[in-house]
Amino acid sequence: MRQIGRKLLAGMVCLAIMLSCFPGVNYVWAKETSTIIQGEGFEAKICVDSTWDNYCNISVIITNTGSEILENWMFRCEQPGEIVNIWNAQVVKHEEEQYLIKNVGWNQDIIIGNSIEFGYTLYTDELVLPTFTLGSSRLVSVEKGNYEVVFQVQS
Repeated sequence: MRQIGRKLLAGMVCLAIMLSCFPGVNYVWAKETSTIIQGEGFEAKICVDSTWDNYCNISVIITNTGSEILENWMFRCEQPGEIVNIWNAQVVKHEEEQYLIKNVGWNQDIIIGNSIEFGYTLYTDELVLPTFTLGSSRLVSVEKGNYEVVFQVQS
């Protein structure tokens, strides 16, 4: 009986030693893994595609639900963590948790009823889906005298 107890204890110690040799893996867990945001003239579907260690891939599909083309779209988001890779878009400004994400030229306009998709890899301790607003730039005609153009050379 004593030998069985010793063998069982030795087996448990061996198992504990073997398990301690594997590096710990930190998984990023989110309460939500997708959301749909409705805005004026657009819908955005945000989805967590995969997670590993402290990283995750997030995809964003923006659909034009309005009556006009979304021209030269930009995406302003509050995203805790650090965007370490992005595709089909570009980060044009980043301050703390605020990101300004813009089209990459070939996908700058979203025709009525059509969608574009971009994604990014996020490094974070705690996954929180981003909050965002979508904007687009337009060419606007301004009457003569309602603007000023200044040319200044600095050396």
